[in-house]
Amino acid sequence: MKHTLSTCTRLRLGALVLFSSLGALGACDDPQVILPASLDTPTEMALSQGSVCMDLEAISSEGLLAPTMRACAVNVVDRDSEEGPLGGLAGGDVIRERGNIGLVNNAATDRVAVVALGRIAPSLVDLNLATPGVTHISVGDRPVSIATTRNGDVAVTANQLGKSLSLINVFALDSLEADIPLPGAPSAVRISRRTNQIFVGIPKLDDGSGGALVVRDGVTCEPTDDLPATPGSFDPANGCQGQDPSLPLTVLPLPGTLQDLRMGPMGEFAYAL
Repeated sequence: MKHTLSTCTRLRLGALVLFSSLGALGACDDPQVILPASLDTPTEMALSQGSVCMDLEAISSEGLLAPTMRACAVNVVDRDSEEGPLGGLAGGDVIRERGNIGLVNNAATDRVAVVALGRIAPSLVDLNLATPGVTHISVGDRPVSIATTRNGDVAVTANQLGKSLSLINVFALDSLEADIPLPGAPSAVRISRRTNQIFVGIPKLDDGSGGALVVRDGVTCEPTDDLPATPGSFDPANGCQGQDPSLPLTVLPLPGTLQDLRMGPMGEFAYAL
């Protein structure tokens, strides 16, 4: 039997694929938002699907999405009633709201694009409507890999030409001021879901000794009284801990040149190829 897809179904499936014309993808239920093609050499995408939520306002005259960041709600519902108040109601069921934000490396422009994924058609988000085009998050020189924490509060980019890591406070949708220097050009970054440690794959160290796995303690960012807020309206370092670039790195030499780096599903193992 031959199956055909309706136009609406095809659009729903197509919405899962992100191209440089990401913002122009149509939707069945959401109003269509058309943005300029704004991805330049995208290399990797990470998802923030934890405690960071993003509310969007469609600016109809411009066809843009204006974001407001906040901490996701935790609702405790009384089992004996249909609805309950926010807070610690004894004997209730906890319902946690979860964010759904995509972060895409743009290696050629040293930027991380923000994508609203909680829509039928994923759409690029403009972080500054006052400037022409679509504003992204500035990071280090040539970001080639990106990872997010389990809680979704922090993103880390591995910057190949900058030989560094950049840290992003997802609550602020902004990068922290100081990058973390590395002993070589990285090719991959991953974050353990169990320990929150940052693992960086370096194909060849600057001293010529071969590849290495670099491990560093993780970074956390908590919601602050600045929220809810628009991106760029407060210091992204507010509420963050562990971002000091001088904190030690553990360098684990590898027997050859590193090709790939993956974490186990629960973050208990790192696998280097």
